[in-house]
Amino acid sequence: MCDNVGKIDRILRAIVGVVALVASIFFVEDILVWVLGAMGVMMLFIALTAKCPLYSLLKISSCKVEN
Repeated sequence: MCDNVGKIDRILRAIVGVVALVASIFFVEDILVWVLGAMGVMMLFIALTAKCPLYSLLKISSCKVEN
């Protein structure tokens, strides 16, 4: 699977991932902790690897096309 997540998309996913993890640790309770924690880990993983499985299934890419 080739990279399909562009630079801006990666930065936004990293920010959302960190915010979700911080919120799950400090601000919420019950099941929301697990939901935000899983979402944060998933977003950070996608930001670090630049590969989004959902983008692959939908044939979407936010990377710039190099000719």
